[in-house]
Amino acid sequence: LHGAEPPSLVYSGWIFSHPASADQPWHTDGSPLFGSSGINESLPSYAVNIFVGLHDADELMVLGPTEFVVGSHQMDPEVVMETMIDTAIPAVIGKGDVLLYDYRIC
Repeated sequence: LHGAEPPSLVYSGWIFSHPASADQPWHTDGSPLFGSSGINESLPSYAVNIFVGLHDADELMVLGPTEFVVGSHQMDPEVVMETMIDTAIPAVIGKGDVLLYDYRIC
């Protein structure tokens, strides 16, 4: 990170679901700095979410993986809800795998 401040941990947490628990409601994990202004993608990265797989991939599909909707960072939240079922992409990662995503496009 030439010329930039070193990164800092802002939040650390974990989501735990019991077997046969209800699905989480559709949500974003973070918010763009400037709403839907369209400039977020051109900014330097300000936050990254890191998922670490705790289950084997085949078990994860039974439990229900995290899902992403391509382009949802540019949609009205109600539109995301309407399109989610048809366009959601499961993030299937195995035990010990890591998935990172940038909040500019969350």
